[in-house]
Amino acid sequence: MKGGETKWLDLSVAKEAFPIEVTKYAVANKLVSEPAFAWWVPYTLRKRDQVLKAVKRRAVKRQKPEKFGIEVPGPGPKGVARAYELDAQNGTSHWNDALIKEVKTILPALRILEDDEDVPVGYQLIELMTVFDVKMDLTRKARICARGDQTDPPMSVTYASVVTRERKEFGEYAGKKAILVKVVYGLKSSGFAWRSLCADVLKEQLEFQPCCGDMDVWRRPCQRKDGSKYYEYILIYTDECKLDGDDYFTWAIGSEEYLQESLRVVKKRIAPMQLTLKKKVYSTLPTGYKPELDSTPFIDDDTAIFYMQLIGILCWLVELGRIDVAAEVSMLSSYNAMPREGHFHAALHILAVYRSTLIVCL
Repeated sequence: MKGGETKWLDLSVAKEAFPIEVTKYAVANKLVSEPAFAWWVPYTLRKRDQVLKAVKRRAVKRQKPEKFGIEVPGPGPKGVARAYELDAQNGTSHWNDALIKEVKTILPALRILEDDEDVPVGYQLIELMTVFDVKMDLTRKARICARGDQTDPPMSVTYASVVTRERKEFGEYAGKKAILVKVVYGLKSSGFAWRSLCADVLKEQLEFQPCCGDMDVWRRPCQRKDGSKYYEYILIYTDECKLDGDDYFTWAIGSEEYLQESLRVVKKRIAPMQLTLKKKVYSTLPTGYKPELDSTPFIDDDTAIFYMQLIGILCWLVELGRIDVAAEVSMLSSYNAMPREGHFHAALHILAVYRSTLIVCL
């Protein structure tokens, strides 16, 4: 405790609140043979191993991550190949278009070396990695990043310090080497370089000034046509900007739009399971249901992965303003490691609550 104070705690309470810590303490201090630990320590260790094994098994099995019901290719060369396969299977060019757009964006940051040109002395070879994502408007996004973990921390902000090798998505430049001459995502100096450049542009060219309370909030005085004065604001979050003013339109997605899309995806996923969302639901959890007392069988790995996706959807809905079920979502999220059938159906029950109260959005 604070101040070096000590306090006695009932062993049964400690076992329930901190089972792993108490088990490690008992093993380290050779208390396993004591009556209070004789059966409990082996049981707890066995239970811990079962949970870890199940989590690792699902992590290996989860080879097709999805977002909004759309398969997202993994990072690296295999992900690029999978992106092309998905376009071929679906008869679309979404991922290919995203890759072409990203390559055009990053090429100005590279100086392609000729085949007979030697790598300059002092340069370090690193790789580029392509990652994929799906935006909220279902636009496919590709991002080519430098493997900054393969470089040493720079003494100062510098761009032309790394040599990288191009890959398949670079078309005619595949297999060639290039020198980075501008900042790209992934380098250890990229964040500072972006912030410095952004600050210079906002201050020198756009005449914005940072707010004293938050250096990522910029403002400048403006005047409307009727003569009234106001401030235009720019909010910076990592590499994204939000403009607030009379002449700007901001695209956003609220809880209602996100919920409608989430319900569509969930209904599609549970249809093969012969499950449906209840139409009339009046309580946030099934009547009398307590997640901590659930003794139904554990669900299989595929359903457990889907359960984690459901929890992710519910957590994001809470972030968007649906705080009426925040406590219930928090309770169910604590069972991500080993969810049971009851937990899975409770998550679907909460989504049914959302559907029943679709018009009640903050």
